[in-house]
Parts: sequence; structure tokens; C-alpha cells
Amino acid sequence: MAGYHAEALVLKRSDFGEADRILTLYTRYRGKLHVIAKGVRRIHSRKGGNVEPVNWIRCFCAEGRNLDVLTEVETINAFQPLKDNLVLVGYAYHVIELLDRFLPDRDPHPSVFLLAVEMLQELIRHPRKIIVAAFEIKLLDQLGFWSSKDVGLPSPAVVDFAETLRISSWGGIRSMVDTDAKISSALEIHLKAYLEKVAETSLKSKRFLQQITNATIPPYGGEGS
Repeated sequence: MAGYHAEALVLKRSDFGEADRILTLYTRYRGKLHVIAKGVRRIHSRKGGNVEPVNWIRCFCAEGRNLDVLTEVETINAFQPLKDNLVLVGYAYHVIELLDRFLPDRDPHPSVFLLAVEMLQELIRHPRKIIVAAFEIKLLDQLGFWSSKDVGLPSPAVVDFAETLRISSWGGIRSMVDTDAKISSALEIHLKAYLEKVAETSLKSKRFLQQITNATIPPYGGEGS
């Protein structure tokens, strides 16, 4: 049976039949795919833990008539430190929701795949809102949606801050000093509105994060802020 190997992030899953699941995968070289994982909900299935949302996996899929069939899978990185923290898992789900909303099926963007993987790793090492904002801007930029004018950024200072995040490496962003709260807040508000405009819907992950109380990660300042 013809098939292919793929490296992917698990974006979504839904139950199908008595023991199967349909998975939405964002693969590095094939784009977004929908595949069926047969028997994965059975107690003794060895695949079940590998196909959780956010997981970075390596898999083999056999080509099927309607849906390709996931036959082999191993986890490269489950990003467990993110899943162990209520706020951080909210941001991790924000990443995969944006990928799912913004990317059409079978339209590969290897650079976007790497951006998402790098961002999730960076968020584990340095859990700060600035990492999330940088990812949002870089994603919009790589997909051709970024324009400070279209986003409606309200001042030159906010535009300069956004541009710095767009062009800076993760190391450069990590070392940035404290940012004025008014500037970071304005960027956050306008980015949220623009992301939802591009997605043509409200973002569930953003609503979830807004509902969390008494839980936060460091905002836009430097190390130890």
C-alpha cells in the first residue's frame, strides 16, 4: 500500500466510530492533513498517547480512498511542561488553533512549521507574553497577512515595537528589556482583533485565556521581570 512518512504537529482530534479518531495534522512538507487513526481509543492502543493535540510527532500514513490512515507514530516532543501549566497550555492551544484557522489543507509552509515548533520550545524555556506576540506577528508575516497599517497599530512606538518582534530572532526577543505597559497592551489588543479578522471568527483559545483568573506568565519585560 502506498504511503508516506511525515513530521507533524497534532492540531485536533475527534472521535469516530467506536475506537477510531480522525486527526488534523499540520505536516512539515505536506501541509494540513486529515487522517484516521484506527483503534487508537482502545485501552491497549500504543498510539493513543502519541496523538494528543500539540504533540510533535513522526508518523507513517497509508494512502486511503477518503482519508489516509495513520499506521505508525512516535512522539518527538509532547511539550509536557506546557501541558502541566494551565496558562501555558492555553497559549500552546492558541498556536495550534491559529495554524488550523489560517492554513488551508495540503498547502505546505515548512517555515511556518518550524516557526511553531521553535515557538513552543521557546515558550517552555522563557514563558513570557512577548514570545506569544512575536509568534503571532511572525506567523502573519510569513503567510502574507502582516501590515502594521492593516492591523491598525495606534502609534509609531507600537509600530516600532511590532517591527522589532517581526524581524528579531528568538534570542534577540528573549534579551529585550522592559517594554512600556501601554505599548505592549495596545499591541496585544490590536493583534487579537486582527487575528480574528483574518480568521473570520473569534478564537476559542483567546477566550479561554481571558477566563483564567489568578494565573499569569511574565509579560513583555526582560529576564526575571
